[in-house]
Amino acid sequence: MIDAASWDELRPLFRSTFRSSLHYSLASLDPDGVPLVTPIGSVLLAEPGHALYFELFAHGLGARLAVDPRVSLLAVDSGTLLWLRTLLWARFPRPPAVRLVGRAASAPRAPTAGEVQRWERRIAPVARLPGSRVLWSELPQVRDLWFDRVDWIRIGRLTPPVRPPGFTPRRGGSPPTPDDPHGTAARPSASTARDRGRP
Repeated sequence: MIDAASWDELRPLFRSTFRSSLHYSLASLDPDGVPLVTPIGSVLLAEPGHALYFELFAHGLGARLAVDPRVSLLAVDSGTLLWLRTLLWARFPRPPAVRLVGRAASAPRAPTAGEVQRWERRIAPVARLPGSRVLWSELPQVRDLWFDRVDWIRIGRLTPPVRPPGFTPRRGGSPPTPDDPHGTAARPSASTARDRGRP
């Protein structure tokens, strides 16, 4: 069971993943047990442990899920600024990726009006382009995904521990370092710095 606080920790990363990569990777199994990965751009997070995607083009994926509902969803923030900052500081400010493990519904369903509106808001900046109308003029069905496991992806010493739910770094904190992975150490004020220089 994934609690609400843990689910809320995922939301910024999922937004960054869509902005930087335009898709998520959904792994499934074919009838022979061979793992296959499908790029899915229309994933929406719902209540804790529940997500969904608009099933428009991945017909092979739908056929596999009808037989074996086990899935794994990977979200990776590929933003250039995040990775440049990490190379500069030798530390990610937060884990850059997460893997969710769970099951898919055995069959798709009709989307709710609220789900369609959420997707339309996401693609609003490009909705008037010809390609958008070809891709998303019809949204006939969605498939529900239910997750019971969250795996934050770590990249050795570059990745800090996952922040506890509700964590907020102090204002004026420093960049993350191995001794201060969350960048929580407050910078000294000018007066404090002068005092430290006195005998």
